[in-house]
Amino acid sequence: DPQLFKLPYIEVACPKDPRRRSAGPLSRPMIDVGFKLNGKEPEFFLQSIVDSGSDFCIFPAETGEEIGLQVKSGPAIVLQGSGKAKAYFHRIRLVLNLRDYAKKKDRLRDYDCDVGFSYEFDHGVLGRRGFFNQFSSVIFREEECQFQLYFED
Repeated sequence: DPQLFKLPYIEVACPKDPRRRSAGPLSRPMIDVGFKLNGKEPEFFLQSIVDSGSDFCIFPAETGEEIGLQVKSGPAIVLQGSGKAKAYFHRIRLVLNLRDYAKKKDRLRDYDCDVGFSYEFDHGVLGRRGFFNQFSSVIFREEECQFQLYFED
């Protein structure tokens, strides 16, 4: 059955930046992500940004270590973008919390995925491979501070 998830942007604190006129909070498309490894249920969820400009799903290396990975044992890729960072890739089961905020109800969706862990990242990023390719469409509705995820089982 086709399903549509409408999720609000989340306000996050903005670090002081002299190039911005306002130092107020920013609204970003974010999802809580848990990690299953060796069949164990997630012990925690990491708020991660949905980033259409990212090729991969990348998380802090410390997160990988917390769930029991030997991070540096995975194949390494040097990521290019707004700098260079090395990420070590592992196949794990991601658990997305597509929370229904109106009903205050968690909606979990999980799947196997190759994700990178990097010592240069301090936040989670959900990219095109591993996140966007799990859905039929991902729509950002900036004027409504909302994004929509559509998939067909």
